[in-house]
Parts: sequence; structure tokens; C-alpha cells
Amino acid sequence: MPALLELLSRLAAAILLVIGGINLASAWADGDTTIRHLDMSSEVVWTQTPVVVDRSSQTYERVAPVTDPYPMKLRTAGRLRVIDNTTFRYGGADFRLAGVAPIERGKVCMTSAGQRQACGLKAFKALDNVLRNQRVECRIVGGAASEHEVECVVDGSDLRDMLHAELAG
Repeated sequence: MPALLELLSRLAAAILLVIGGINLASAWADGDTTIRHLDMSSEVVWTQTPVVVDRSSQTYERVAPVTDPYPMKLRTAGRLRVIDNTTFRYGGADFRLAGVAPIERGKVCMTSAGQRQACGLKAFKALDNVLRNQRVECRIVGGAASEHEVECVVDGSDLRDMLHAELAG
């Protein structure tokens, strides 16, 4: 027990030395050796009356707002219908994934081992599985008024990459 008390007292002393060193270093870096604290009685922090701000006299740098790269936010739970491996319908509008080759849902392919595979159905289900109950963020990159061509991400991952991984696995 005495060893534990000695260890705690050394730890407390070390923490106090570090904090004191930080305070001294910050005061020295500012070129001021006195440490000042905000005195609520002498400095006005909040006012009760409106204050007119003259923007022409401000010297603050104006930073442009950050634009969202994927402005369309879709919550797919119960509201999304997958049409094929590249197209889904949400809110009455059709969206087609840019850069994904369409495959007919009924298409049958041959594997490298010579076996028949329902690759059209597999591609359709891959998109359905990736989008089901997710929060999807998209941006329109082209397309007609009836069908928007989009690029989308799900949880920060590109939807096209997720489809390729789903089909490969």
C-alpha cells in the first residue's frame, strides 16, 4: 500500500510539472511573462443590446463554404426498388449507376469451369443486397430527365466498388 501511495504522489507531481511547463512555455512564446485570465467584471463578453458589425472594417479571412460532393441523401428502407443491376427507382425517379455495364436479369453465363450460372440474376441481387436498408449518398453526373445517371457511395465506399466485390465474392 505505501508503494501505491508513493507512485500516485509521483504521478501527481509529474502532471503538475507538465502543466506548469506548458503555461510558462505559452506565456514565453507570446512574448509576455505575465499570465492573464479573462476577468468577467472588466471585459464585456456578451451584450444585451444588438451590435452593428461593420464588415468592411473586419480583417478576417473569408473562407468559402465546403460543398457536399454527394448532395442527394437517400434512405432506402422500404422506398427503393431495384430494376436491374444498374438501375434503381427511388421517390418515383429512376437512377442509373454511371460506369456499370447493364446485364439482363435473365442472362445465363458460363463459368471458367464450364458451368452455367445465372449471372444476370446474381448482378441484380448484388445491387439489391448492397442498397437494402442503407443510407445512400449520390450525385447526378448526367442522363435524361426521366433517368438520372448517378455516382453513389454507401458508408463512404463507392457503390461500383462494392458491387464488384459482391460479385467477386
